[in-house]
Amino acid sequence: MALGLLLMGCMRHAPVIVEEQPGAIACRRGPDCDAKWERALAWVRATSPWKVVETSETLIRTDGPFDSIVPASIIRRFPSVEDAGTELIVLEAGCSPERVSAVLDHVPARGPRWRNVAGEHAKLTECKPPVSDLEASFVRFVGESGRAR
Repeated sequence: MALGLLLMGCMRHAPVIVEEQPGAIACRRGPDCDAKWERALAWVRATSPWKVVETSETLIRTDGPFDSIVPASIIRRFPSVEDAGTELIVLEAGCSPERVSAVLDHVPARGPRWRNVAGEHAKLTECKPPVSDLEASFVRFVGESGRAR
């Protein structure tokens, strides 16, 4: 009975708020989104050391990261669920081979090079450049002027 009361007390907390994906760019379907999609492709070609290996109307994907701390990217374009005339363009980047499914910003333990990422002396190994910096650059370039800063 005490457990039931405890669980009921926990249920009174405010609902969890799911935030918008970082770096999401909203655009009007048509010429506005088409222009921003072209800028997204130009941005990834100008900023990524990895080769662009796939492009379509809804996906831009680079090669990499192959156990390096240099992030690879996937950019997706999809319809907004909130506004039928709007689409979203989202950058997903990371330096883990599993980066896209989990959108990671660290390198997992792999071999002697990564021996300090687990255990007592663990250190967070961030991507270089950090994913947050890439997202900011992406939003500025694609969402605003189309000029690198």
